[in-house]
Amino acid sequence: MTDSSRSFNVYTSETLTLKLEYTDSLAILHCPVCSKLNKAVLKEINETVFELFMLVKTVGFENLHAAIPEDDTFVNKVAVQTGFKFLETSQGFNIYTYGG
Repeated sequence: MTDSSRSFNVYTSETLTLKLEYTDSLAILHCPVCSKLNKAVLKEINETVFELFMLVKTVGFENLHAAIPEDDTFVNKVAVQTGFKFLETSQGFNIYTYGG
């Protein structure tokens, strides 16, 4: 397989959509929809991110990454609250890593 990416939705609700994009070398989580944040939604996100991390680790990736538009302060804040660590900014996205 080349390093072209594939993606699919891994979680969808009325207020939240999480999409996993992957290549041969990276697994990247995107959050195209997050319209509400409360304890219940944050719990859903935390559980889903941990399960995704365990999946990508099982198939051979070291970390799960997240790519969030720089100007989306809400989702950037959610990423930090979920345990993602900021790595860099690239092509208009803040890149985070999650290691469990």
